[in-house]
Amino acid sequence: MSLTEILELLECYLNNTDFFDLAYGISSSFSDSDWKRKDVSPFPRLAIREAILNAFIHRDYASFSSSIAINIYPDKLQISSYGSLPKGISVKSLSKDHLSIPVNPDIAHIFFLRSWIEKIGIGTVKMIALCKELGFNVPSWKVQDNNVVVTFPDVIVPFNYSEGINEGINEGIDILINEGISKGINEGVSKSVRESYYDIIALVLKEKSIKASEIADKLDRPYKTIERHISSLKQLNAIEFKGSNRTGGYEITNKLKELITTS
Repeated sequence: MSLTEILELLECYLNNTDFFDLAYGISSSFSDSDWKRKDVSPFPRLAIREAILNAFIHRDYASFSSSIAINIYPDKLQISSYGSLPKGISVKSLSKDHLSIPVNPDIAHIFFLRSWIEKIGIGTVKMIALCKELGFNVPSWKVQDNNVVVTFPDVIVPFNYSEGINEGINEGIDILINEGISKGINEGVSKSVRESYYDIIALVLKEKSIKASEIADKLDRPYKTIERHISSLKQLNAIEFKGSNRTGGYEITNKLKELITTS
């Protein structure tokens, strides 16, 4: 991808906020002292803008699998960029002033000339300040699977999303089952088993972390049957167990999350 193409793509991101407005809505109001409509975004617009800019600056364009993803979940927003943190920078240091060597200095310099960014090294601090100023929880960062991921917690989709999520679960499970069949993991899945998979995924998604015995109790089904279906879902990379045996539980995988949110 050429620098010109990168700039055109990014300009589209920055100038077109319909994507976020559609997901989160806009709160509008009038006051007795001012007849002009006041629009308030229920999400930290400028902080998210800053995160997108950082993603472009630090993305590893040398890899053919390189990408930038914006994922909207019911209770959070995540922006991930393929690559790693600059040398000498840790996740902990992102919350305070730090020196920063951009992975792509030419892109960073052009962003600076266009007044899209300020001094190098203050972007993450600026994101935190913008969120605090508007009363939002501060973002967090992590490096996972060669991706730098920034999460804006408690940025909530303000409408009933269950119907869309249900459709996403169905489509996500279908995709994973078909992949499993092609790889010989499953020879075929009956309608009743497929429905059981759906119920388990929907419950895990709702509870966020839950044990097999709790799933069996809540669904009022035999533990052995649930245990067998959980084993299949683990093979299909739909759910995974996280944490210790005593305090941990099953969660849906990142792969299924992506299938649900993009379906």
